[in-house]
Amino acid sequence: MCCGRRRVKKGECCAIWDQEGDYSLTEGPARIWIYNSDVKFLDRFVADQGQYLRITYRDGRKEHMRGPCSVFMDPVLHTDIQVKDAICLDAFEAVIVYSESVRSLDGIVLTGPSILDTSPLEVQMDPTVGLGPVSKEPVVSGVQRRVVQGPTLFIPSANEWLHEFLWHGNDPDDKGRLIKGRLKFTKLKTVPAQLYYNISDVRTQDDALLKIKLMMFYHINDVNMMLDATSDPIGDFSNAVCADVIRFASDFSFEDFLQQIDKLNHLESFPVLAQRANAIGFTIDKVVFRGYKASDHLQKVYDHAIQTRAEMRLKAEEAEQEEAATDLKLAKKLERAEKERELQLAEANHRIEVQSVAHQHDLQVQRETSQLHIESQRLQMAEQLHHMQNLAELGAQVDLTKVIVSQNQRDSQVIRVEHAADETSTHVHCGTTI
Repeated sequence: MCCGRRRVKKGECCAIWDQEGDYSLTEGPARIWIYNSDVKFLDRFVADQGQYLRITYRDGRKEHMRGPCSVFMDPVLHTDIQVKDAICLDAFEAVIVYSESVRSLDGIVLTGPSILDTSPLEVQMDPTVGLGPVSKEPVVSGVQRRVVQGPTLFIPSANEWLHEFLWHGNDPDDKGRLIKGRLKFTKLKTVPAQLYYNISDVRTQDDALLKIKLMMFYHINDVNMMLDATSDPIGDFSNAVCADVIRFASDFSFEDFLQQIDKLNHLESFPVLAQRANAIGFTIDKVVFRGYKASDHLQKVYDHAIQTRAEMRLKAEEAEQEEAATDLKLAKKLERAEKERELQLAEANHRIEVQSVAHQHDLQVQRETSQLHIESQRLQMAEQLHHMQNLAELGAQVDLTKVIVSQNQRDSQVIRVEHAADETSTHVHCGTTI
């Protein structure tokens, strides 16, 4: 622009180069006169509370400015400005942060944001040695690592970068298949996780080829141990569990393997997996056997054998049920006969008991009748005795012999002997008492 006035509104900033090439910044609100000058309005970059600005300077320095903030991109000072989101970490997430440890020529160790304060390269000649230029730029002497655990909002410094994990991951089309480098992430989850894995071409002792399907549950114990011991723990898990399953299957034939297959649900069957997990800072909580798959021909033969065994088992069970039904009928018949015998015996015992009670009753009645008769005779005799005693008291007036004979004459013949007074003749009179 040759000559004129320019208005810079509030919130704007412009860079002006005059005809001599001098440079100046004008931030509004302002109204300026310009003459033979170049004018450029600067772009403004704004970061909120969850963002930061990554500023790259022309001298090679980098700076991270935490929001909320705003910066105009100065073409003289800056080559690039980017707005970056801060890293939000939940309670079960962590990131691995690396930072450079810088040592200057005078031996002072600089770390963290101090690197941002370094000045541009200064070169001078050492007159005493004369071996060329000596740099005053700080020298990188090492890298430090730290683990940032959530929950937090993390913004890295300019000299920091994050560890990027590259692990095996499940194929989205086949969850039992692992693909190298499938998982690419920077946030490490520290909660327990699970892994599906299918082991193909597992050979038994009789050369049967199988595919074993497993699911592993694991959790991380020590992040630093994991970083020092392995770069891909999922790959280590898959190799270790393959070794365990192949060793397990090689000890059995196909039939025996199917009989022992429940042992694949126990951690004792996976010693290599448990040992490797402990060596890299993990713990295997559980291994679940999800099934197996054999070749079509072998599976068909085995299915036929299973069907045959099932039919034989059903026939055997049917025969056992028939025998059990027959045994049950015989047992019920014997039980019924025993009950009938017991019932007849009970009825006979009841009849005998009734007859015995009736007989005892008859005997009791007879005894009581006899006692009554005896008592009646006793009373009668006592009465007769008393009557005789009364007659005896009368003396010669009553002949007791005649009285007794007259009382006992009942349909019987009586012989009476009479003596004469002179005792020389005897008369016998026979008669019948009616």
